[in-house]
Amino acid sequence: MPLISVIVLTYNSDKYIQRCLRSLEQQTLADFEAIVVDAGSTDGTEAIVRSFGERFRWCVLPGSDMGTARNHGIRQSSGRYITFLDSDDFYLRNKLAAQADELDRESEVDVTFCEAWHYRTDCPEQLGLKKEKKEPWGLRQFFSGHNRNLNTMCLRRRVWDAGFGFGEAERGRYGEEWRLQLALAVAEIRMDFCSEPLVVVELRPDSHTVWSRQWIMKSEAIAELERVAAQLTLEQRRQIDGKAIIDSMRTKLVMALLLDGRRAQAREAIKTIQGRSCARRALLIWRAMGLVPARGSRAMLRRLWLASQNRSFNWQVATPALQAEFAELQRGVYGLR
Repeated sequence: MPLISVIVLTYNSDKYIQRCLRSLEQQTLADFEAIVVDAGSTDGTEAIVRSFGERFRWCVLPGSDMGTARNHGIRQSSGRYITFLDSDDFYLRNKLAAQADELDRESEVDVTFCEAWHYRTDCPEQLGLKKEKKEPWGLRQFFSGHNRNLNTMCLRRRVWDAGFGFGEAERGRYGEEWRLQLALAVAEIRMDFCSEPLVVVELRPDSHTVWSRQWIMKSEAIAELERVAAQLTLEQRRQIDGKAIIDSMRTKLVMALLLDGRRAQAREAIKTIQGRSCARRALLIWRAMGLVPARGSRAMLRRLWLASQNRSFNWQVATPALQAEFAELQRGVYGLR
């Protein structure tokens, strides 16, 4: 039985799956298995995965959503600890060892997260760390829609055995990692955070968070928040301002609808906002977007959205040591030598 099971999701990933698996192969902790769950690739992904040997197990689940695929991978695994990796991202060499050591050392901690470097495909020399407070998150942070990147998460198998898994179908297609983390927070499962960056996340322009899906993700999040809010204890309700948080998410939904050119739906979404200030702000945005041509207004809103995303990171140039590690892992990716 391996110490750690790594659940890897793939779909037509032959451009970068080699980097992902190579980062596992080079881990300082060798006691792991990798369960690679593929949604039905038609490119060379399978051949690349099989070239890495028996420790990298290939599973096919055609047409699967991300939640279903991850649950399937966990069911095929046997490690004491479970961690996750998307095929277009990768681990630094000490990731598995550091998180296994923490869970070995802290018996009351059931889930641990680490920090992650981020970089954009067209600018790999610039690395970003999320701007956020480093203290442990509580229910309010997760209920507000925040989540830790799933690649940075490592949990004990007993968490899975206790019934905590990913949503499936529609609930497994959008925000499935946030739903799981919110459920853990509601159940008061102890989670810890290490500020050391041990994961690298590529921000690709063709990722699953493209503009046309933003409004769907926000709609699903609102439905989840309303469902969870109805189940909170009185003490948990005191910890958060649920109505204000849901109103804030509804305002984001209005912006996401406008981004996708759904002006009429955005107007209807404004009517669901209960707080006056949030409703006024959303209405002002809706009216302002109507003063310029649709294509221009959406382009402007997207620039603002990307600018906001950029401001959420502290950007810096990679150290020589990181550059060397990246260069080794990037061989063969996007045609790089």
